[in-house]
Amino acid sequence: MKFLKRKKNIEIEEIDITSLLDILVILLVFLLQNMTNAELTPEIVANLTLPYSKSTGLARQGVIAQVNNKKQVFIDNQQIGRNLDDPSMNKILIERLKQLKADPHNIKYGNVDYLNILVDRNLEYDYVQKLMGSAVEAGFSKFKLVVQGLE
Repeated sequence: MKFLKRKKNIEIEEIDITSLLDILVILLVFLLQNMTNAELTPEIVANLTLPYSKSTGLARQGVIAQVNNKKQVFIDNQQIGRNLDDPSMNKILIERLKQLKADPHNIKYGNVDYLNILVDRNLEYDYVQKLMGSAVEAGFSKFKLVVQGLE
């Protein structure tokens, strides 16, 4: 029985990993850029009870819109109107959000691309939908629905 002879001169091939390292660096920069380490702690207006959630995700810094159980609308903790069913109220809301969106250097909000929405848990979803519709007209495209976590 004849055994196969092994080659004694095994050549080690070199692998160029520079392109892999480039991709890893780009991913690292992207992850660091989109990471937020500060929790959002908004001042909740009167007569607003947030719904509860088991989720643990954090809201991003951004513009804060609140609607309490009396259907009063607040932007930046300032009441801007009473009822989203009123078309004139909707126009006021859109104009206020456009003003905030137009100033990209507004340090108070950190990121004017995000709209954090706090709505009383006893209100119908219709109010959330109207608020989001007005925000889209004002130029916002990213939303976070802020809820109270279970502890």
